[in-house]
Amino acid sequence: MSYTFLLHERFAEAHLTGVLEAPERLLPEELAEVIRLGAILYDYTDVERLAFDAWAVGDAARRLAERGVRIAACAPRAEWYGVGRQAAQMGNLEGPNFRLFRTRGEAVVWLIHPEWSAAK
Repeated sequence: MSYTFLLHERFAEAHLTGVLEAPERLLPEELAEVIRLGAILYDYTDVERLAFDAWAVGDAARRLAERGVRIAACAPRAEWYGVGRQAAQMGNLEGPNFRLFRTRGEAVVWLIHPEWSAAK
């Protein structure tokens, strides 16, 4: 599995591709940018298969959320969306710092408009 790390004006992005065998660990310099920006989008659009326990994803996301980072995940495929919901529930992530979306556009809007976090 690999990912492409992108920096946008108000958030970072990890575009995941291929087979996910474990939660992807960001490089230290990437993590520093995520913390500086306070927001990251995980895009699962091009993931082919998940080969690990959803608990690991929830745990990794929870650690970021505890640092005040807002996390949006984009999972247009039903199976990845379902795994994302499971990970969020298992990691007790549901709240103002984490949201799962079916489209990238919805996720980006939520990330760049923090004042909307309480709306849903």
